[in-house]
Amino acid sequence: MKQKREKGAQSIRILSMRLGQALVVFLAFCQSATVLFGEIVESETFADQRLAEILEAEFKLQEEAVEGAGEESILVRAQEIADRYKNFLAENPDHLYGWILCGKFLRSIGADRRSFASFQKADSLSPDLPVVQRYLGLIAADMGDFRLALPYLLRAVELDPEEPVYRDDLGLFLVRFGPQLEADGALAGGRGPALALQSFEQAFRLDPASFERGWRWAEAYADLPEPDWEATALAWETVFQLSDTIAEREACRLQMARAWIEFGDMDRARQWLDPVQSEVLQHSWQNLKDRAAGGNP
Repeated sequence: MKQKREKGAQSIRILSMRLGQALVVFLAFCQSATVLFGEIVESETFADQRLAEILEAEFKLQEEAVEGAGEESILVRAQEIADRYKNFLAENPDHLYGWILCGKFLRSIGADRRSFASFQKADSLSPDLPVVQRYLGLIAADMGDFRLALPYLLRAVELDPEEPVYRDDLGLFLVRFGPQLEADGALAGGRGPALALQSFEQAFRLDPASFERGWRWAEAYADLPEPDWEATALAWETVFQLSDTIAEREACRLQMARAWIEFGDMDRARQWLDPVQSEVLQHSWQNLKDRAAGGNP
């Protein structure tokens, strides 16, 4: 009984952290996939109307979680939604969107194995949908199966090369699992960081106004076995132009200063080392200032 309660509490925590993000991502997917949600809502079929009602229940659950509803209430509602998906798919086993939506919901509450099985079923109904490949890869990665995850994430990029989120997924996966892939022989030594940098760079190229994507791209330079520090500094200068807040600008300045110090150009480093306001950056600023003043890269 205690283990069940602990497992339930863990599911609640996962739900509160992941449900909102999962639904937002799904809405973005709907826009790129001929507005799937709109099609479901406007559909005349009884099955699609039922599916729209289940999705609406997910939105309501998200709102309740944000508003601070009790954990027990959220867990009960989440189980009810999972049961509704189960019943719906038992009656509509070939409903592609049903399997996709079910898989996304199950992942949002931490039921990764069941979610993976749902996306496998979706893949059997319509092979090579990039969003399905994406989630198969992400869930496999969450379960720690990096060898299984890699081809799915690569396939998502191959199927939709103009979608930056798939390239971001691949880059983040390589940052996380690159060392294991190299140790396992799936990638050559040092190849993981290079591929991650390439993925982030391509994602940023597709979405050049995104500070977050620019940050990931610039940050990836330092992970290379032999970083090109001049290129790193210039990348951070590009990202600096996208910063909106004082904290973002200060963080970029310190990144640029560090890169120029590593490159050996102390004069250019000092140009970016004006005092910072952000308390969390004070120690890094002082450390870099000392390095630049002492001429010690």
